Amino acid sequence: MAKNMILDKIKFNDLLTQLVKQGASDLYLSAGKPPIFKIINELRPANNEILTGDKIEELFFALISDEQKRILQNKKSLIFGKTFENGLRFKVNLFYQSNFLSADLHFISPVIRNIRELGLPNQVEEIAE
Repeated sequence: MAKNMILDKIKFNDLLTQLVKQGASDLYLSAGKPPIFKIINELRPANNEILTGDKIEELFFALISDEQKRILQNKKSLIFGKTFENGLRFKVNLFYQSNFLSADLHFISPVIRNIRELGLPNQVEEIAE
């Protein structure tokens, strides 16, 4: 059986960098599926490597504290913010799905877009003033 290396630390950081370069907002990690990017409401596989629940758990258990592990194991979910080694910041949602740890990482852009860039109606700008 080939060893699944997609979630080693270096490749994981590369995956996060690739997410930003492709303009994706989210990365979904689930056992039995490849990593999935969400790009403007479209889900696209980041690559064709299938993830295992063990690799997802191994990666995230190395990133969270013992207290966070207790919360995750008791409540079966955990949400926290994390800045990764490549300087990218994400809201991380860990949860159990079919008895395997899954993750949704939502990219937090360092750039604050204005009302027009967000495509909001002019009324929002008027209310904000």
